Amino acid sequence: MTVASLFTVAEACEKLKISRPTFYKELHSGLLQTFKIGSRRFVTDRALANYLDKLEKHAAPPRWPAARAAVSAKTEQKATRK
Repeated sequence: MTVASLFTVAEACEKLKISRPTFYKELHSGLLQTFKIGSRRFVTDRALANYLDKLEKHAAPPRWPAARAAVSAKTEQKATRK
């Protein structure tokens, strides 16, 4: 059995570089999983990794690869002309 690292809300916010209200918004949306011990809320390193994976899956595809492909095609055309 592997023991997961535990982070407080403040530590998780710092690692994710988000504000406390954003943390709770993500928690209430179901994207982020936490648990409580007494009155203190904690997040595991696995929960943070799962959260980031979910964000990556739902992210819009980047626009820059198409631009990079266009520049690459122009470069190839110039190379074939020489």
